[in-house]
Amino acid sequence: MIRELSKMTWLDVQEADRSKTSFLLPIGSVEQHGPHLPLATDDLILTKVMQGVIEADDARRADVEPSAVKKEADVLCLPPMLFGNSHEHYSFPGTISLSCSTLVRLVEDILASIHEHGFKKLIIFNSHGGNTDLIKAYAQEWEQRFQIKVYLISLWSDLYSDDKETPVFASDASVDFHAGERETALLMHYNSGLVKEELISSEINRDIDFKSYYTGWQTGEISQGNGTLGYPTYATKEKGEVYAQFLIERTSELINEIANV
Repeated sequence: MIRELSKMTWLDVQEADRSKTSFLLPIGSVEQHGPHLPLATDDLILTKVMQGVIEADDARRADVEPSAVKKEADVLCLPPMLFGNSHEHYSFPGTISLSCSTLVRLVEDILASIHEHGFKKLIIFNSHGGNTDLIKAYAQEWEQRFQIKVYLISLWSDLYSDDKETPVFASDASVDFHAGERETALLMHYNSGLVKEELISSEINRDIDFKSYYTGWQTGEISQGNGTLGYPTYATKEKGEVYAQFLIERTSELINEIANV
């Protein structure tokens, strides 16, 4: 059962079974997404997927006996952190990036609060690739310091790989990962008014060949004056609708799997 922490009272939380309760922390970012998508693209995708997951869980529980629901693992969804570590996009105006140390401290303060009240599990749901390696690097240390198991569900990771997603896209996920076909299609589906379709042309497509040994790359260098890393010209609203449903179903599956570990 997934519940929004912001809508609960402290008495509700006090009654939660520590052995069966996980906290869920959504983390996004505010950063450039090419000339055609809004700065809040990652946050919009983050919140839309979580909204869909919560609504799907509510609908499922409506068909389940209340006594059975009470026996389920509990997931308490925290309000989202809408800023992330986005230094790779720093040269583009409007990008707001938390330093690595700030992002880590924010998560550590949340972990300290969870630990204070006896909970043992945190699931981080992340929509920005730039946050992923930082969270992975600290997860083991956090578990040692706070006695809390930290799990990471990152959109665009292997957990959502091509063999799992619905095959509607023309581009491969390995070369379409920022303001490209997938994100553009999702935004067309979520809120087409935020997509500047008149600016989408083959001129802003970028086929990037990353070298695995160069980790300090900057978007302003490899997609100068543009910011796109992928193929937005292939995006359609219909693809976005199919992909949005896949993200809800896959994220629900992963959250449920972790909650019951």
